Amino acid sequence: SAITGRGSTLCATFLWCGVCLRFTHIMFRKAVEEEESIYKLIPEPVVSEPKGPLYRSLHAKKPDSRALPGSTFQVVKKPAGTMGPAKVTPPLQAAPLRPHAKEPKLPPPSKFEYADGTRKPTGGKKSEKPIMGLKSKKNFVTSNGIENILAVPKKTETRDADFLKKPDYGKVPAYLEKVKEEVQREYEYMEQQMQASE
Repeated sequence: SAITGRGSTLCATFLWCGVCLRFTHIMFRKAVEEEESIYKLIPEPVVSEPKGPLYRSLHAKKPDSRALPGSTFQVVKKPAGTMGPAKVTPPLQAAPLRPHAKEPKLPPPSKFEYADGTRKPTGGKKSEKPIMGLKSKKNFVTSNGIENILAVPKKTETRDADFLKKPDYGKVPAYLEKVKEEVQREYEYMEQQMQASE
């Protein structure tokens, strides 16, 4: 019974030592990872994910022989889609065109005449001499003043305004009511300040 007791004690001691060693190893490794270490300079291997299958559209048309294998791009060939038709037939002409054949034909030149027959008077011929020595004795300043003094003033529309029939006649204006309210508030505020100071 004594041997078995010592054996169980030894087993428990060894187990406890193993647990302590494991815990010490974990703590040491954690401390090494947290602190500066030269092992941190080694880059960790990058794990690349495998590529999935190539996307193929469900609406793609039948594959073309000229398209690349595995490509969803369809090459559509249209007749004369880029550079026009392969052969162009020349236009049919009975005879070659002459120079200025397609230009519009103008009527023969004629003398210009005014449509209404009226023209402004000319400034006079070179041989004609103007009338010299014409003078006027009219005083334009005094004549202009006399015309303005004797002129009849224009008539304007006159309205006989009856102020007694206005809708706000005899009433106190609204802005005066606001002023009275502000003055009353100021008096009340002054009284409150006086009561508070007493």
